[in-house]
Amino acid sequence: MKVYLLKDVPKVGKAGEIVDVNDGYARNFLIRNHLAELLTDSLLRKIQSEKKLLESKEQSQKSRAEKLKNQIESLDTIVFEKTSSREGKIFGSVSSIEVMEELKKRGISVEKGMIHMEHIKETGVHPVKIKLYPGVEAILKVKIISKEIGTH
Repeated sequence: MKVYLLKDVPKVGKAGEIVDVNDGYARNFLIRNHLAELLTDSLLRKIQSEKKLLESKEQSQKSRAEKLKNQIESLDTIVFEKTSSREGKIFGSVSSIEVMEELKKRGISVEKGMIHMEHIKETGVHPVKIKLYPGVEAILKVKIISKEIGTH
């Protein structure tokens, strides 16, 4: 008997799979315990339509991520001016929150968790990886320049 699994069942399958099991096992255990539904033509059509809808949503999200990637990578280098030592070590650091806020000022909205970087503690140009969607990453160039310290 073919059933559609509603929940993961050890040694049978994972939720969302269609499996073929013994009739008694299907009726007396899986269906009775709300772990599976009997696979009917209408259920199969419903599953297929939900799958198409999900694929469409995923494609839409991926295309939005690709557009965002192009938008980020077309930006000039983002520059931060920080006080630093003569050796180029900055006092403090540049964090993902600062990068996120700078992107927001330029009309690009990303979440803090999408920005994968260590705190930047030296002057120079640093690549920052932004994961927008599985398989879609943008590389943003962040430049840290030394701020002039006024003489007293």
